[in-house]
Amino acid sequence: MLIPKCVLCIDDQEEAIINDKSTTRQMAELSKITVHHGDMICILTLQSYDCFYRKSPLNGVLQNTTKLILFKSISNYTSIKRWLNNYDIKLKLNQTLFDVYRNLVKEERYAYLIVDLSPSLKSAEVYTNILFSDPRPFLVFHVEKEIDDV
Repeated sequence: MLIPKCVLCIDDQEEAIINDKSTTRQMAELSKITVHHGDMICILTLQSYDCFYRKSPLNGVLQNTTKLILFKSISNYTSIKRWLNNYDIKLKLNQTLFDVYRNLVKEERYAYLIVDLSPSLKSAEVYTNILFSDPRPFLVFHVEKEIDDV
């Protein structure tokens, strides 16, 4: 039982989730219904990029996500490249989302990329270095929409 407006963190349980059909169904329901209609935040951390493969039991959960935080991984980059480049996000310098990810995260220690897909935004946003304690500058990769004059 989950309380509305709560935060649920599921850390490093990918194998337990995908190896139990009941738990996989619960995660799918959580991502499709509870998070959207129960006004809750669910944080699911994974050690691999296997969820980016269509055949993954967690692919449906990924499709319902509102934010991705991508770190360096030793996983196969083919699946994440295809997935990231399918997003229709206009980026600065005509970069692809995968290029930004590869250039930033793969090369720099402790780097991360945030892809904000929240339906409350006019368009998706891509940025990094959001922590006040981070010595690196805040970076925005998406093209910001101009505010229409009223």
